[in-house]
Amino acid sequence: MILQVKLKWYKMKKNILVVLNCLFLLQWLSAQEIKRIDTHLHLYDTNRPGSFDFLNDHKADGSDKLRFPHLAQQFREKANPAGVQFGYVVEASTRREDNFWLAQICDTSKCLVGFSANLNPLADTFIKDLDSLSKSPKFRGIRPRVGGINLSDPTTISRLGELEKRGLVLELWGNSSAIIAIARVYPKMNIIVNHFAGGSIRESGVPNEDSYKSKLAALAARPNIYIKISSLYTLSGQNPAPTNMAFYKPLIDAAVGAFGPDRVIFGSDWSLSDLRGNYQDMVKLLDEYCNSRSDLSIKQLFYTNAINAYGLKSFTTSALSMPVKQTQLIYPNPSSRKITVESQKPSGVEIFTLDGKEVFKCNMLKFNHEIQVDNFKAGVYLVKSINSEKIETQKLIIN
Repeated sequence: MILQVKLKWYKMKKNILVVLNCLFLLQWLSAQEIKRIDTHLHLYDTNRPGSFDFLNDHKADGSDKLRFPHLAQQFREKANPAGVQFGYVVEASTRREDNFWLAQICDTSKCLVGFSANLNPLADTFIKDLDSLSKSPKFRGIRPRVGGINLSDPTTISRLGELEKRGLVLELWGNSSAIIAIARVYPKMNIIVNHFAGGSIRESGVPNEDSYKSKLAALAARPNIYIKISSLYTLSGQNPAPTNMAFYKPLIDAAVGAFGPDRVIFGSDWSLSDLRGNYQDMVKLLDEYCNSRSDLSIKQLFYTNAINAYGLKSFTTSALSMPVKQTQLIYPNPSSRKITVESQKPSGVEIFTLDGKEVFKCNMLKFNHEIQVDNFKAGVYLVKSINSEKIETQKLIIN
């Protein structure tokens, strides 16, 4: 009798452990399924003079603290601990050549799913640049951030039609009536309005709440317009920015209330967000906001809506983590002074002449190597990157 009781207890205990293990496994798998995309990053390399001049607009916030390279690796180090695995880059530099540099950065990074270039639709090179950038599978649209553009001008609106022809998106901020007019002319082109469409928040809540909500309602009436919940810290008007969800709730409520749960997308505005607060705290407060609502999920805000807005459907969960053709990046190339060798994994670097003579070797395992090449003779060299998984070799031109 005692033996039977013990056997029954053993079986029951075993079944309880099995159930608990299954519940734990399901919870773990559920956590692994949460994919997040930060749709508003600014990448730049301070070794490329002139490419980060946009930081001058934020000197009041102490942007000198950001004058070091902000590349894919730095983004991963900042975002991954917060549960954000992927990023979408919005070019802030007004220099035309920086768009092509950014294309190379994105094409050689697993964590960057796409980018918007900063092109002037009135420039003579606009169509040529669109076609050239379209060779990159991660080029998804433009955010024209250059002076002198009148979005209401018929010529500007006509030129923006080139985006719809190519299935690209348009990112804008500012003149809401012009944005609505463009959305009406090009109903098949998604338009993403950055930074809460110009909203802001202070201690008293959303300023001019009625007029702001009316503006959001007019924008949201066009089904091809999305709104980006981005630049929260800057819009707070405080430094450091508050980290409690209740402070931002009126502003977020206004955006979600107008656009609904399917047309709001997350963007941090990193690296600029670092000037006022912690990246992880921002993600946490938005998680808290989503969990406080029954109609908006974390998956929608951080992932699904971004896929739909930017037309990233070809980048499924498996495709987002697929290997890229090339993981080693060398820039500038050609060069005459200094180069940076960037790898997706910590790597050592060796440089050889074409006849096999070694001219440089660095065994330090790092993601980025800055190498002076001003003492190299002009010509073609081979740069070898060696990590735990593979060896990659690329040509380097010294002029």
